[in-house]
Amino acid sequence: MKHDSGAYKAVIYEDIWQLFIDGQMMTNARWPNALWSDKTVFNSSYWAKSSDKSTRGIMVDNGLKNLAGSGLNATGAMAVLNIGSFNTFTSIVQSHKPGTPNFTYHDKFGPIKFKPTMNQYFLEDKLEFLDKPEEWFYDKATRTVYVMTPDGQSPEGRDVRGKVMTYTFNITNCRHVIFKKLTFFGTTLWASTLDNNNNFINNLTVHSLNFSYPSYTRRMLQETAPAQWTKVNANKNKKGINTLTFFNNTFFGTDGAVLEFSGLNVTLANNLFEFNDWTAANMVYQSGGIGTIISNGIGDVYVRNTLRFNGASSGIRPGLLPKVRLNHLHHQCWGLIQVNNDWK
Repeated sequence: MKHDSGAYKAVIYEDIWQLFIDGQMMTNARWPNALWSDKTVFNSSYWAKSSDKSTRGIMVDNGLKNLAGSGLNATGAMAVLNIGSFNTFTSIVQSHKPGTPNFTYHDKFGPIKFKPTMNQYFLEDKLEFLDKPEEWFYDKATRTVYVMTPDGQSPEGRDVRGKVMTYTFNITNCRHVIFKKLTFFGTTLWASTLDNNNNFINNLTVHSLNFSYPSYTRRMLQETAPAQWTKVNANKNKKGINTLTFFNNTFFGTDGAVLEFSGLNVTLANNLFEFNDWTAANMVYQSGGIGTIISNGIGDVYVRNTLRFNGASSGIRPGLLPKVRLNHLHHQCWGLIQVNNDWK
């Protein structure tokens, strides 16, 4: 069935927060427009910019994207706010009057480095933002999905998938386990040491896995928390051993950070991380920033990994006493979706 906007719509029976058609990820309906398919979502020139009149809790658009002239009502939209230098947050627009350049949001982010003329934002997840092929929207109240397909044809009879879970595997209390040659589509794994003496992760190997779109934020469901990403918390008490190995894996298309881990002498070798994290909205309060790879371990080894075209300001944030060699890192924060407020 078609909506007045030209989008196709259907009622579903379980909440979703990510949508794929024929294996291609659709983009949350947003303003200003940008798409996943052409990777303009990574480019800050597709974000709206802040006026010098902005204050904490009040965003004033500077007119380059012309929020006032758009005629849109942003009230209730999800705002992705790069307002703290290398800190980006998500908040719900509390109030906005169509035809005006300013909106309010709940500022609960702590003592951030706030410089209005360096700030930028975009809005998403309202039906009235749905105006471009490859965009979609989900109305949680009516459980209705709206989508403008890439080719304008009906999605009926095609491979249409919605994300309903993040973690396929929840792992605790295991030793000497190998995950090898698996594909994770729209899901990932979580493993945690609950008790370093009895219930712990040790000698876990993640080998030749393909993580496609493993993590995605729940902004479409009006939730402001960061995405749930791949996390492995291995034992840190067994000195002299390698508690965790990631070898020959691919991580592609995460919304949020890609991998967070802890352990002793964790090894990341020959992995590929590309086209991840196009919002960098990975915190709920002021912090030192978050990278593509985050370690809380001791003695990490990073060798022959490739990181390319990822959005966060940092590629690798290692733990204590790391060894980093023969890696290829390029185009990190390549679209400048996070800006350093010390530049000007």
